[in-house]
Amino acid sequence: MSKFETSLDDMHCHVGFMKDPSGFVHDAQAAQAQVFAVSVTPHEYRSLAHALESQQDDASCFLQRGLGIHPWWVPEESRALISMLDEFDECFSLAPHIGEIGLDFAKRHIHTKENQLRAFSHILNRCKARGGVVLSLHCVQAYPELECLCARSGVLENCAVIFHWFSGSSQQLTQAIKEGYYFSVSRRMLISKRGKEYAKVLPEKRILLETDAPEVTVCGSEIPSVSYTFKQNQDELYKTLCLLADVRGQEQAYLAGVIKNNVQQLFSLK
Repeated sequence: MSKFETSLDDMHCHVGFMKDPSGFVHDAQAAQAQVFAVSVTPHEYRSLAHALESQQDDASCFLQRGLGIHPWWVPEESRALISMLDEFDECFSLAPHIGEIGLDFAKRHIHTKENQLRAFSHILNRCKARGGVVLSLHCVQAYPELECLCARSGVLENCAVIFHWFSGSSQQLTQAIKEGYYFSVSRRMLISKRGKEYAKVLPEKRILLETDAPEVTVCGSEIPSVSYTFKQNQDELYKTLCLLADVRGQEQAYLAGVIKNNVQQLFSLK
């Protein structure tokens, strides 16, 4: 548990990667901690929903589930992509939010660039048409393309968009701030010199905490299964908050309250 009277909220967490997602969600609910549970494929999204089926009504106030197609899981073969997008569309109308989605043009994933662009554009257009959706974005070495597609879709006009672990240039960060993105910050982001510098200039009302946990080594298209507890989650968030407060020169308790309010505003929680 965190060192504060209230729990800390995790705005980018892979609950579907956990061996015991039901136990994790039970503990988060008991602590009244908000968790944005992002998924990497529609299949994983459905699997998590099935695993939490008995808890859905009670947990819905604290677990914000995201339907995603992570760029690492975008298939290279066109027919496989069409099948994945069809499954995404089947889930979309009932999905509360969207994540993890985005673009990754690093050497390891550049071979699926065209299909990544196709999938990301498809998802953004669906979100814009529906409105009122919170999205969590992954972006590596693809910021010009990602921002172009976001602008073209108009998704920022009626949806809230979070940059998960921002790693673009300082100029791209300035532009993202200007356009109204939220930013979820992890401990690993704050270890780097650039991450610390970025954390100093993020608008107070758009800062969120994340773990991106559990940390995994991805093997092919498999969905990981890792032992990870809610206590580990809160300990990680507390370390992140301490680092963030130190970098920004703010009191930890004050910053925790600001971020808690940001989460409430983000999901319009009452």
